[in-house]
Amino acid sequence: MNKQVIVEKFQKFFGAAGKTVVIVSAMLVGFGISEALNAYKKNREKEVSIMPPTRSIEQTSIATNERGELLIIDRNTGKFAIYSDSIGTAIFNLYAGRMYANMNSK
Repeated sequence: MNKQVIVEKFQKFFGAAGKTVVIVSAMLVGFGISEALNAYKKNREKEVSIMPPTRSIEQTSIATNERGELLIIDRNTGKFAIYSDSIGTAIFNLYAGRMYANMNSK
């Protein structure tokens, strides 16, 4: 065999093998990314699904300020959250509707 034929066979074999290696590598990388994404989603679902404890009225103060905003204050830590007046109105309407329905159902 001459040198040219050997080089052509070498290139032909490793050209096909190279394509196979690239395809298999891409499949493995895709599988690895898929598994990593699934593991991330499972961990995220666990974090999101944990409900914080319910606070009682003894632990919480509720107030409004001069702009009509709703303030919910944690008495233990002093941390507070401020909600716009539309949130306070929505909460009031929700409870008022429930109380009205309870009064009329009896």
